[in-house]
Amino acid sequence: MTKILQNFALSLLAVLFVTDLQAQRREDHFLRRTTINRLDLEEKINFAMVRPGNQYADENSGFIYTQGIVDAMIQGLKAGKYLAYDPNDIKQSMSFHELEEKLRYQDNLIGPGSGSQTNWGEEYDGDEFVDDEWEMNEDNGLSEFDEFAGDDFQSLYPEVEGDSENRLPGELELGSYTLVLQFVEDWIFDSKTSSLRFDIRYFQLIWVDPAGTLPDKMMAVFRYDDLKPVLAQTQWPNRFNDAENRSAKEIFELRIFNSFMVDVSGQGMKTLDEAERWRLQMVEKEHNLYSY
Repeated sequence: MTKILQNFALSLLAVLFVTDLQAQRREDHFLRRTTINRLDLEEKINFAMVRPGNQYADENSGFIYTQGIVDAMIQGLKAGKYLAYDPNDIKQSMSFHELEEKLRYQDNLIGPGSGSQTNWGEEYDGDEFVDDEWEMNEDNGLSEFDEFAGDDFQSLYPEVEGDSENRLPGELELGSYTLVLQFVEDWIFDSKTSSLRFDIRYFQLIWVDPAGTLPDKMMAVFRYDDLKPVLAQTQWPNRFNDAENRSAKEIFELRIFNSFMVDVSGQGMKTLDEAERWRLQMVEKEHNLYSY
């Protein structure tokens, strides 16, 4: 009896494997749409993607990355497990150091950034800031401030030279990149399996202005197939039970997230209503094609 069950299980796995291969044949794609989807990482269902895990997590859990999906993407790149790609030219690869320099530049750490932030301690005179110190009006009884931020930092860390925002050297701030994440996927209507399949192809790293004044900027693109091993080792924390933490890879395999379309086959969405209408039309297309 046991042998019969084993043979049945092997036969079932073989059928599923062949079916999956058939589903991946491009010749069987009856209809395909390439979509760009946006994840609001501050939304409740998506927040776990960037929520740090327990500081004293189980060392035997098997998770290497516990600081969220964006941090894991950067750490995997730093470890040389894959490359990032230029969002303006997907064939142009970027190393960790190239991307790091790009992120620091955007965050105004080394060189001119977006202009969304102004360094305290500079005096505004007409069209530009011209002085590195504030001289308060003595008639008002206020004391003179002379490079107060830099002095305070150096008093705390005399052996370290801080940057213009008093961050320690080597520290890469990812706060502006953990608000939004976008991914590119194909919606495939498969003629062999009579089903709608989702094939994620790329992740897009997005810079978001914390002040909410400047437009978002795409900084890098990652291939999803490259990220899979890292996502499998990234903790998806369960805030109710530390024994039930899962991997971030399961978020996308099981599609336990909420997103909305911002582009369908090159046609940008202007409103959330338009994005939802497109999604429903594509789901209805599957129903009309394969209902009997």
